[in-house]
Parts: sequence; C-alpha cells; structure tokens
Amino acid sequence: MLKPFYFIFLLLFYLKEIMVSGLVIAKIILSRHELLDGVFTIETNLYKPRQVIFLFNLISMTPGTLSVDLYDNNRKIDIHVLDMRDKATIEKSIARLEHLIQKGL
Repeated sequence: MLKPFYFIFLLLFYLKEIMVSGLVIAKIILSRHELLDGVFTIETNLYKPRQVIFLFNLISMTPGTLSVDLYDNNRKIDIHVLDMRDKATIEKSIARLEHLIQKGL
C-alpha cells in the first residue's frame, strides 16, 4: 500500500538529488575536469521486485549515474558513474533512496 507522506518525501528528495547531480555534471563539463568514470556494485536491501526496479530506474534517471545490470537475485545492481571520487556520496544517496522506497512503496 502506498504511504503518501513517504512517497511525497521520496519525490522531494529525488528532485533535490537531480538538481544537485545536474549542477555537479555541469561543473565537470565547464571546468573540463578529468573524469574518473567507472562501474561499481551495490547490494540493495529491497526485497520486493517493484521496489528494486523503481530504484534501478531512479538511479538511471539521475545525471551522472546509470544502472547497468541487475543480478538474477535482485539484490545487486551495477552502477556506472562519471566520477568515482564521489562514490561514497552516491552510495549514501542510494541508501537514502532505498530507505524511502521501503517506507513509501
């Protein structure tokens, strides 16, 4: 069942993440920083398939990140990022998204 408060909070959090990611990508492009792109794997705490797919799509729609692969057990997602130096920040944001998805969906 959909819990409106958490779903609205999830949307607001995600909109903030899109704006911040867009600004970071613009800064990288304008400053012509050397990119340290790469792929890393996260293990998700989500169990329902619809929640995992929702997270997978949210990651792909965020500037600078792309969900590459979802493993058969729906527990691990490969993510391509433009700047691996921000890996800890990205992992923290994804963990927050997971928490909000669990509460809201």
